[in-house]
Amino acid sequence: MTDYILHIFPYEKFTDAFINFINQNFDIREHKFVLFGEKKYNVNICDYPNVFEFFEIDYSGLKRICNVCSKIIVHGCMGSKLLVFFILHPKFYEKLYILFWGGDLYRKRNPIKNIKDYFYEKLRTFLFQRAKQILTLVKGDFDLAQKWYGIKGIYYDCKYYLPSYSEDVIEMLNRTDNPAIVNIQIGNSATETNHHIEILTGLKKFSNENIHIYLPMSYGDFNYREEVEKVAKEWFGEKVTIMKEFYKPEIFNQHLANMDIAIFNNDRQQALGNIYMLICLKAKVYMRSDTSMWDEMTNILGCQLEDVKQIEQETFESFIKKENNILEKNSKIIKKYNSLDYAKEIWTKIFEA
Repeated sequence: MTDYILHIFPYEKFTDAFINFINQNFDIREHKFVLFGEKKYNVNICDYPNVFEFFEIDYSGLKRICNVCSKIIVHGCMGSKLLVFFILHPKFYEKLYILFWGGDLYRKRNPIKNIKDYFYEKLRTFLFQRAKQILTLVKGDFDLAQKWYGIKGIYYDCKYYLPSYSEDVIEMLNRTDNPAIVNIQIGNSATETNHHIEILTGLKKFSNENIHIYLPMSYGDFNYREEVEKVAKEWFGEKVTIMKEFYKPEIFNQHLANMDIAIFNNDRQQALGNIYMLICLKAKVYMRSDTSMWDEMTNILGCQLEDVKQIEQETFESFIKKENNILEKNSKIIKKYNSLDYAKEIWTKIFEA
C-alpha cells in the first residue's frame, strides 16, 4: 500500500507505547515506522509488519519509503544524518512534519563552541523553516520555535498517550509507605536543566523535619549526578535517595503514588510524564513559573500549581499544607487531558491535516 503516513522515531522510553497506540487505534495499513539509533532502553516492539528498524540511517532505504508516503512525521529533531538526508531531498519538504520533544528545541540556547556547532544550527534552521507542519507537546514551545528559528509551518498540538499513566492504572494506585514521612521528589533526570541544587538549598532548612527526598537520575549526565548526590548526601544524609536505576513503569508509578510533594525546577519543557502522573495522583506540584510548561498547565489547561520561588519564604507547615479541593480539580483536568479518547482526537487531527 502506498500513500501511508511514515513515522521516523528514535529508540526511546516510550517508542513501543506509541507504536502500540497507533496500531491499536488506527488502521495499521496507513502507518509505517522507521526506528533508528541505540537501544538505550528496554524497548519491546511487537512483531508488527509496519515496523522497520534502521540501526544506522540508510539513505537509499529511507528515500524509497519516503517517496511513497503521504506524510513524514519526524519524532524528535534530530540527528545530523537525518538532518542531512532531508536537506538533500527538498521534494519531501511539503510532507514533512517535525515534532519537537524539548531538548531538541532548547538546544538553541546552547553556546556555539566551534564551527561544527555553527553550521549544525544553520542546517537546523534551514530545514525547520521548510517543514509543512510543526508539532510541539506544549503551545509555548511552538512560540519559541517561531522566535528562535523563524518557522513558517502550521502548528498542531500534540501529545503521547502512555497506557502506564492511564486513569485505570491511577485508580489502582495507593500509597504504600509510612504516611508520617513527607515524601518529596525533585526533578526527573540527571540533567542540569533540573537545577537540583537550587531546590536542595531551599529545602535545607527542613533537613531536621520528618521528610525523605527522592531524586530520579537514571539517565542524563552522570558527572552532574555525582555532584548533586554529594551535596544531597552532605545536607540530608539518609533522608535522600538517588534513584539511579531505570524502573519498570509499574514500579515507578508506585513510587510516584507515594509522593506528597514534587518539585520541578526545570528551566525548559521537560518531565511532562512525571508531572502529569503526579498531578493525577493529587501530589502538591511546584514548578518554575517562567517556562512554557507552567503556561500550558496553568493558563491553558487551568491547573493551580505552586511556584518554586515560594519555597524560600515558606515555613515547613505551609510547604506541606495541601488544599485538597485544588488537588482534586487539578487531577480531574489532567486525567481528561491524558485520556485515550483525547489522544486519539489529537492524532486524528494531525493525520487528517
